[in-house]
Amino acid sequence: MAKTETKPIEWVVMGGAGKLAPENTMSALNEGLVRGVDYVWLDLQVSRDGVPFLFRDKRLERTTNARGIAHALDWKHLKQLDASDGHHAAAGPERIPALTEVLDWLQSADIRMILEIRATDRMLTSLLPALAKACQQMPRVSEKLSFASGSTAALVGCGEELKGKKRLLIVDKPKRPMLLSAQEMGLGSVGCTAMNWTEKRVRNAGEYDLEATAFAIRNYNDAKRLIKVGVKRLCIDDIDIKHCYDGSMS
Repeated sequence: MAKTETKPIEWVVMGGAGKLAPENTMSALNEGLVRGVDYVWLDLQVSRDGVPFLFRDKRLERTTNARGIAHALDWKHLKQLDASDGHHAAAGPERIPALTEVLDWLQSADIRMILEIRATDRMLTSLLPALAKACQQMPRVSEKLSFASGSTAALVGCGEELKGKKRLLIVDKPKRPMLLSAQEMGLGSVGCTAMNWTEKRVRNAGEYDLEATAFAIRNYNDAKRLIKVGVKRLCIDDIDIKHCYDGSMS
């Protein structure tokens, strides 16, 4: 099948710089920016006292020097933790960044960002208003932001609070009832793991005006297969996958 894409492939680097720096930290964002990354994926939660912050896991153990549930702590405790604990490339302690710090950085950075909302329905009642307020205070970031979640409540809330920002629904398998639901919600993209995207499913998504986004891409061959079947946005941890693709196109 010939390569016939009508627009460039969008490469999204998870965590800010993939595995090159501690994920969801300012050092990762700066590392990604220096390396020419044009699209990053970060994870958004909210603290017990209502401060949105960037962190992936529900629990703290994997990437910090603390134990427990991240969103169960107040911000004054979260901001004191080392978010680079155990990372092979960490040059020193890294703080968990607040959303306002990241958006302030984004205002002057030549980069785009997807924020994945990681919150229960109860947490959304404090997260979404705080998120909307932060975006309103920094209007220059508006065109650089998109939002993703596996929760339809989160994405509907984003539409209400943030006036129709670009939204992506994360699913296990992109079946037609889900595609119809995503279309009815006014979403622009649907994402699932690389193994679940086939040419038929990409075509089905297109019939509902939804862009296909692929996750968990293990290597360059995975990326080539996905591009061949029509996936336009690929989320990677390994920036070298993009470099291999760019080299093959030159």
